Amino acid sequence: MANAAEYPKRPSFFAYKLTRMMFKTALANEIGPEACHLIIQIAHTEDAGRYSKAVTFYNEQLLPVCGFTNVKSLDRARAKAVKSGWLVYIAGGKSKAGKYWTQIPEQYIFLDDTQIDESNSSTELQATTHDATCLPVAGKETGDKREVNGRQEPDKREVNARETPEKRATIYPVPNPTPCPKETPPNPQGGKSSRKVAAEFVVVIPESLQTPLFVDAWEKWQKHRREIRKPLTETQAGAQMAKFKSIGEARAVASIDHTIAMGWQGIREPDGTSPQPRGFFDGINDFVDGGKD
Repeated sequence: MANAAEYPKRPSFFAYKLTRMMFKTALANEIGPEACHLIIQIAHTEDAGRYSKAVTFYNEQLLPVCGFTNVKSLDRARAKAVKSGWLVYIAGGKSKAGKYWTQIPEQYIFLDDTQIDESNSSTELQATTHDATCLPVAGKETGDKREVNGRQEPDKREVNARETPEKRATIYPVPNPTPCPKETPPNPQGGKSSRKVAAEFVVVIPESLQTPLFVDAWEKWQKHRREIRKPLTETQAGAQMAKFKSIGEARAVASIDHTIAMGWQGIREPDGTSPQPRGFFDGINDFVDGGKD
């Protein structure tokens, strides 16, 4: 999280320059495409608001917009984006959305944002911050030198090793479409991994329930189910959301708070509020959970 709490002044079309700079510095190789997608989304939301103030989002709003399947994956990508210096995030709280804005890190401000395709001769520069074996130079090797564009040049790795820190700081990385793949450690037991991974999905919150109070309660309900090692399934979450929509925000929030306080797995309304003797959610809980807790 950044220390700055005030939204900075922005020139026109700042989001477009920032996006080109992200590509020029090969940021996706450092923090991954998911984190880059999040930064670009925030930048262009700022642009749509004409850079008047920081943009605000709840986690549940960013999940479908950026293609994240759950809050944990969003948290990981957001942490990488903030650590890289390209994103500022001020966390919200209960019934309060988080604040976001983008920025270009100080070490890249001096770079221009010109094109980086084959017509730009500067693309021969190689990044010293990445593994040299991941950034091949077109041409053929001849002994200790390699031939590039018809002339003999020493190995780029040897040149980089002799450069001073000041000179290396002015070299920016070139986007590489085929970075070195990370090796996957073998499974000691052989075959498929025995660890079960919960299916990931996104539940669309009905428009009538898209309030800070319900969104906060829904996040707490999902967290509670994960903590008791009974994560919601897609079918169950969809059925519960339909029930929540039918009973309204107030009763839905009260049901979630009551269920979490009692430590139950299935949703139950507080005594005296349910129109049915066994509780409003008993039927759907029996069907999805397979019976009583």
